[in-house]
Amino acid sequence: NGWPGLGTMPLEIRQIVGRESNSFVGRQMGWSTLWDCKEHGRYQGKEPSYSKANLEIRARLRGPVWSAHGWSQSSPGFVFWVEGQTCLRPDAPLTVTYGTDLIRHFKCEREEDDPLNTKVHMISHRYATGGRSETQRERLTYHTLILLEWNHAEYCTVVEIGYLNGLGGYKGKSN
Repeated sequence: NGWPGLGTMPLEIRQIVGRESNSFVGRQMGWSTLWDCKEHGRYQGKEPSYSKANLEIRARLRGPVWSAHGWSQSSPGFVFWVEGQTCLRPDAPLTVTYGTDLIRHFKCEREEDDPLNTKVHMISHRYATGGRSETQRERLTYHTLILLEWNHAEYCTVVEIGYLNGLGGYKGKSN
């Protein structure tokens, strides 16, 4: 289907439903079950299928048990860190580290070398409207982030909370 992320996670088909698209005045019939794992799969041993033509098809899928706890079986957790080019490393590749792999990624050889957080700042702002007057919703909508300062004073860290499997942004553009 062109979604590369689905190829890495084994999905179980739980149900296939369909409805006929009647060309007469665009009238559509209701949804009906074409295959269900509880009825056809377990008891009759039938593989998922459908045979009617001119149908709209929907499938109910279920991910593996481990997917409730992270994006991969080997590194549970719904947290990620993105690194890329900097002024000091202009040719550095873009890397994404996620889940419990972050602990290994940032672990220093000696525990006393691990940086300590010295200050935490909460920063909230409203989005600019470009000169037009704000709507009631815009007056109540704030974007909030946490800025962490470290004892080494080399850099700081920005922490944002977002919807699970969603990327924050404005009108589909990452901010």
